[in-house]
Parts: sequence; C-alpha cells; structure tokens
Amino acid sequence: MIGQIKPAQGPLIGTSSSENIQAKNNIEIFPNPFTDRINFKMENINSKKLQFDLYSVDGKKVYSREIPGGSTYIVLDLSELKGRGSYFYQMKDGEEYYRGILMRVE
Repeated sequence: MIGQIKPAQGPLIGTSSSENIQAKNNIEIFPNPFTDRINFKMENINSKKLQFDLYSVDGKKVYSREIPGGSTYIVLDLSELKGRGSYFYQMKDGEEYYRGILMRVE
C-alpha cells in the first residue's frame, strides 16, 4: 500500500492519515505497514532540505533525519525501532508540513 503525504499546518497534534488536501509536491511513502525500511518517492521538491521526524503515539520523537533537497528516492532504515505499532511522521518542506501515520509490523 502506498501512502501519500498531505500538507498540513502547525504543530503535530491530532493528525489524520486520511486528510484529503491537494499537495503541490508529490511525495509518496511506502510500504505502509513497514518492517525495517521505508521508501520515499518525491517529485517537484524544490527545497534545499527536507526534515523528516517520526513520533511514537505518546508524542516522543523517536527518529529524525534531514533529507537533501533535490532527492527523488530515499530509503530510511528504521530497524532500530523495537516492536510493532503506530507512528506519526512529519516532513517539513520550507513552510509546509506533510503528515501521516505509519504502521510498523514485525
């Protein structure tokens, strides 16, 4: 299943993976659910850098990475996460935020 990151505004509170907001940038994240790695496919990203943050359901930041601007395909190794569960992700592209939910399975 491929999930598309949708733009949102403000801090990471009360997000929904089913937001239906049109994005000028096309960012796909897959697979979801994932085991150890997630993939990003990005188009029309003009930022010098993207900031990717992953939060546990209790709001603790469990992973953070800066992604170079101009990247079109990135693989993130999340094998350091233990157990299965839900995580909220947030990417910041300049002033826009893209958010959603990832599920980790074993």
